[in-house]
Parts: sequence; C-alpha cells; structure tokens
Amino acid sequence: MAETSSKKLYEEINSTLIEYIEIQEAGSYAFFILEYLFGLERIDIMMDKKIEVSTHKKSELSAIYTRVKAHEPIQYIFERAWFYGRTFKVDKRVLIPRGETEELVDLIIKEHGNTPNLKIADFGTGSGCIPITLALELYKPEVYGIDYDQNIIQLALMNGMINKADVGFMVADILTDDIDLPQLDIIVSNPPYIRLSEKKEMKENVLDYEPEEALFVPDEDPLIFYEKIADHGLKLLKPEGWIYFEINEALGAEVESMLFNKGYNLTKIIPDIHGKDRIVSARKS
Repeated sequence: MAETSSKKLYEEINSTLIEYIEIQEAGSYAFFILEYLFGLERIDIMMDKKIEVSTHKKSELSAIYTRVKAHEPIQYIFERAWFYGRTFKVDKRVLIPRGETEELVDLIIKEHGNTPNLKIADFGTGSGCIPITLALELYKPEVYGIDYDQNIIQLALMNGMINKADVGFMVADILTDDIDLPQLDIIVSNPPYIRLSEKKEMKENVLDYEPEEALFVPDEDPLIFYEKIADHGLKLLKPEGWIYFEINEALGAEVESMLFNKGYNLTKIIPDIHGKDRIVSARKS
C-alpha cells in the first residue's frame, strides 16, 4: 500500500467538491472528510503528513462523492453539524444548523449574558442546537426545547447528552397545544418561515433532503408560527420578558408589526452579517 501526500489528497478532494458545492464550503468539507476517513487534523495536512489510502478507503471516498453529486448535504452524509463551536448530530429529521441561527443565539448571549438563572424556552427546537448552546453559554439557566414529534425530541436529547447540557425537551405542537412551562424570561424560535412561492429559489440540497415541515409556510399565512408563539409568550413570559425570532428577510416589518399589535414593546429588527433582516426581538409589556 503506497503512501500518499495528505496535502495532495486534500487538494484533490477540494477540487472535486467545488464542482458540486459552494467554493467557500468545499475547503472545510475536504478537511472534514480527511478527518473522518483518516483521522487527520488540519495541522497534519498543513505538515503534509503521509497516509496510506487502502482500496476500502478509496471506495468510501467514492461513495461520498456519489452522495455529494446527488446534492446531499455533507452534514447528513456524516450525520454531524457544527454550531457555536460544538458538534451536533443531525439527520433528515431536522434542519441543518446555520450561521444565521448562530447570530440569533449570539445576540441573546450578548444581551443577557450577565443575568443568572434565566428561564428560557426554544419553540421548534429541531436538533436542539439553540437551547443546548444557551444552556452551556449562560450562567445557570433553566432551558427548555419544544417540538411536535417524539423522533425529533429523541435526536435533541441525544445532542444534549453529547454536549453534556441540561435541557428539558418536551413534545408539544406549537400551533394546537397549550404549552405547560414555568414563567419564562426569554422565548426564542427559528420557526418555518419560507413561503411556498419562494420554493423555486431554493437549492436542490435543501429541497431534496431537509424536512419541508421545518422550512415552509403557506403564502396566505406566512406568520402562522410567529403569531402562535407570540400568543404563547403573552401567557408564559414574565412581565418584561423577551421574545427573539429568526425571520424571513422579506417579513421583518410584518413580524414587528404583529408583535406590536399584540402588546409587545421595544420591538427591533436586526440584520445579519450580510445586511439582511434576520432577527426580530421584542419585550412583553
């Protein structure tokens, strides 16, 4: 079995991935593939560590290429995603955590990081990346994650164990159920917010693999989840408790207006790092 340059193999993987995914992502995924298949770290590749590539490893790499060519997200291929410096298990039950949601979490940490013992609930928790991160980054919070499907909650529980986070996960339907929780300081949510008419603008790797029910809302009622969560907030939030939403960039004014009309104050639209409206925050009166 001949030795191979790890740097050369990295370049080969990177150039192959560039054909199918965005160039800024290809390099990171190439590093990850080498870590997954050969146990290499970035420093090993930078130092051009020599590795042995068996026939079996070549077959594994070929199988990865086949799945990438079919637009399957690399996070689903390896059932692993990264969020706020931590690793989370993901599969087709849940959305892949994204950078915009990291910004949502980061805002909460910056605005409330000095307050101990906060009670927080994440509505539509998916992988659990939001409540798990808040549980680990804030000082002695009491954190909950809610989703409608037991299978989703099982995955979130697994991520809680992987990351050693104390989060109370529960099954409840945001749209139809009463939510039984203690009085809260913060509600956070990244609910479905892409209108069905926007589906044609979505990439294949999202449409073909990520769960539709976590992505799309009807055009005639695009705020359906925001309104219900805001109503839950009126019952569950303490006076002067806060609500934080990740939003569709085209619906910031509508979400802000809805919250104001329900009696929330100090409403604010916050852009993401790309300058797009991405977060709305408001305080219960």
